[in-house]
Amino acid sequence: MAHPIRIAMLLAAALFTAATPPTDANPLSAPSVDRSHAIRTLTLVEDWLRAGQTAPSPNESPINATGIAAVRVTLRWSGLLLAAGQSENPTPTNTSSESPDHPPTPSVDLVPLARAATDAAFGQLIHRLRDAQLDAATTTPPSASTQPAPADSAPPPDPTDHAALIRSASHSIQVDIQIARTPDPITLPPKAAPTDLYHQFAPGYHGLRMRAQTDSTNKPNLPPATTPAAWLWPADALAANLPPDRQITRLLAQLDLPTDTLPNVAHRDGIPLDRFQVIHLTRPTPDAAPIELSRGRHPLPPTSLSTPALDQAAARLTTFLLRRQNPQGQFAGTYHPSADWYNPPTASIEDSALAVYALAQRAAYLAQAHAHDDHARTDLKTLEDAIGRGLDHLAHVLETTPASQPTGPAPPPYDAPTPASALAAAKALTLLTLADAPDHVAHKPLRDRLAHELLALRHADASFRTTANDSAAPLSNPTQALITAALAALLEQTRDPQLAADVIESQDALWESSRGRVPGTPWGAITEFRLRRSGLPDRPAAIDRWQRHRAAITEHTAALRTRQITAPPEHGPDDVVGGIESRPTPPDSPPNPDWTTARSLALLAAALRQPDVVEPNNRIDCLLDCGLAARFLTQLMFDETACYYARNRDDAIGGIKLAPWDNRLATGPAAMTLLAFTELQQSIQMIEQEMQAKPETQSTPAP
Repeated sequence: MAHPIRIAMLLAAALFTAATPPTDANPLSAPSVDRSHAIRTLTLVEDWLRAGQTAPSPNESPINATGIAAVRVTLRWSGLLLAAGQSENPTPTNTSSESPDHPPTPSVDLVPLARAATDAAFGQLIHRLRDAQLDAATTTPPSASTQPAPADSAPPPDPTDHAALIRSASHSIQVDIQIARTPDPITLPPKAAPTDLYHQFAPGYHGLRMRAQTDSTNKPNLPPATTPAAWLWPADALAANLPPDRQITRLLAQLDLPTDTLPNVAHRDGIPLDRFQVIHLTRPTPDAAPIELSRGRHPLPPTSLSTPALDQAAARLTTFLLRRQNPQGQFAGTYHPSADWYNPPTASIEDSALAVYALAQRAAYLAQAHAHDDHARTDLKTLEDAIGRGLDHLAHVLETTPASQPTGPAPPPYDAPTPASALAAAKALTLLTLADAPDHVAHKPLRDRLAHELLALRHADASFRTTANDSAAPLSNPTQALITAALAALLEQTRDPQLAADVIESQDALWESSRGRVPGTPWGAITEFRLRRSGLPDRPAAIDRWQRHRAAITEHTAALRTRQITAPPEHGPDDVVGGIESRPTPPDSPPNPDWTTARSLALLAAALRQPDVVEPNNRIDCLLDCGLAARFLTQLMFDETACYYARNRDDAIGGIKLAPWDNRLATGPAAMTLLAFTELQQSIQMIEQEMQAKPETQSTPAP
């Protein structure tokens, strides 16, 4: 039997909780806020939306939890932000630490917080709906891309009846909520570099709260703030595509603080800055179950991507690129999902050439892997048509587009002069496509012309320069590596001895200028793999040369794998697992990989097919690492769950974001990712064929 004194204490605590919402004197009377609390809160807000008001219902029950700092309710229509409101917990602690020195935060009822946030959002929504009614009465009906449509053809509701006004549009409004956990202070050391601040939070995952004293007498260098705290919510930052520096300056603006106070942010005796995590929930469609988003997308498991998932991701990427090509063969530029516009409107000539090459490699893989699949043959026909249109477009532009500074107007369809480096890269990628796709016989004259033009950029020192002039500047190492890769691909077809000598000499000069590093990865390594297959003359010298470069490639692939994030980080979200960081970051900062992981994956996947580079006993580990990299890139892919702020889902789905926090969708990253996925699929196919040829050997698991 329970002790009577214990029962009395529990009853007293329960009565005190009911009498004084939203806080609770007993910090252990409710669990820490989690997804279940968020789902109940989202459902409650949706009920209020359908009712058109937040009046309490007889069945309304409290949603008690601890660790809550604030609630934000956002109302959108087809990705368009209609209204938003937030409500702060009046008694949160200032730290998320729950050590003995910092006890757990008090319990709070989410219902009053959600009601206050929803009321604020409804106030904004009413103004939007009334303005829409006024526009409809005085002008033509608003476009579906700018305002929510009425529920039916019934007369519009009385604009003074706010509840009816909200109910009339509720069916088309999407709700997403963010529940902020208790913030964690950010404090920089006295001698921190100016950029160290931006490594203290993961953009789009951490929200930020900036606090300022209304009385600045103890801080003579800081003007008084008119607002006690400014909040920036992670889902809002993602939708607005705010980079880390603009997030800080926006908070300063909310506090009416000048930008010259930026050096005082997060320093002792400066402007306090906190980071916080959120539980972010929405429904992708009205009849779907609520989903929890991390950095704007439903997170994938932090494990290697399975083979079927890889196939599906590659197919979706292919569809994305095909949708971006117009009937003239040109590709669209960078899409901004929350603004529903393209800036620039068309892809660069280099990115267009990369997209055509990626589609050609995809077609070659499908032709080999699915030769007897009728559906695959249909896909191949679509791909071949797109490749043909792309090559026709490139042939026209490469023939008429001048490099550097033209003397007359730029030819259509590009509005600006093409830099010499981009023009050379586009020529090299187009030559790669034609050399690897000999079936495009109609473009053989273009192939030969491009080879001649690229070789004309080769100088006596074996380097490639912007023009044939001896005083011309050398092209960048990545562009030179791309040229040698294209010429090496042509060499596999022609077996021309002079071309072989030129390619080897230029490749060796490029390696030397790169000081032992693999030049222009992945192209420098792929060139070596092609040269290895070409049957070079002077076999002893070729073997010695291969051994030297093979060792450097092996060392480079090992270095790439050491820079890969293989486990969830201590600070930051799990969505970075599998990413390969291209630049070092401070040890305690959240990892920040981006789409350039695709370049590393393309190299690692191609190396898997080279037994001299990846030994058979290391192949499984390397294959799993490639699967992890594919997992990260798929996490960057826009899918249905990420479309809560996308104005046009068809233009967004399947694209590769530039970074987990940067939602721009460009053609180049998508093309490089498709190329990397195709390289990985080819390696998996080769390994599977080898294992089938050796039935006595245990099969190799797919990533």
